[in-house]
Amino acid sequence: NERFKNNLTLNERRYHIMFSGAFHNIKMPLFFAEIAKKLALEIPDLKVLILGNGKLKKDFLNKLDHYEINYDYPGYVKQESLPGYYALAKLFLFPTKLDAWGLVANEALASGTPVITTPHAGIINDLLIDGKNGFILPADIDLWCSKILRLLNKEDQWNQFSQNAVESVKSFNFDDAADGIISACEYATRKAS
Repeated sequence: NERFKNNLTLNERRYHIMFSGAFHNIKMPLFFAEIAKKLALEIPDLKVLILGNGKLKKDFLNKLDHYEINYDYPGYVKQESLPGYYALAKLFLFPTKLDAWGLVANEALASGTPVITTPHAGIINDLLIDGKNGFILPADIDLWCSKILRLLNKEDQWNQFSQNAVESVKSFNFDDAADGIISACEYATRKAS
């Protein structure tokens, strides 16, 4: 978590929205492109950051180009370089049809970047709390854009979400995870005897 520490304010962050992940149908990159298209109508200077790779790369990037979205695509980024990228985004969009957890959300939240995801991400209600450090929304472009614009236009609310994001990941670290596993094993051992 410490590697992701970030003190940039909303207005100091270069990118309005960010996508990081595999470019596969299950991760919904084309849905992200549709959101960017709609947001660009409301935010003429919209800047988008795209990280990742996958079989939909050509379709995804072509769609962004077709919609004339201003985006940067450094490609697949190594783990040690990710904190610098998350620090530049105002919001992390994590659309997914199914994800057991979604470590990218941990990384974004640790950077103080609020997350918007679907109800199909494993992080919901454990790490991501709707209306506290992000939003949990069905795959509805209008609804996503409404929530995105709300956070981008209300700096005080974004600041609160950002602070909550950093706080929310503090207990999601290797030490606490190991303690949880040990406690579960001790509990199982006691129950068995």
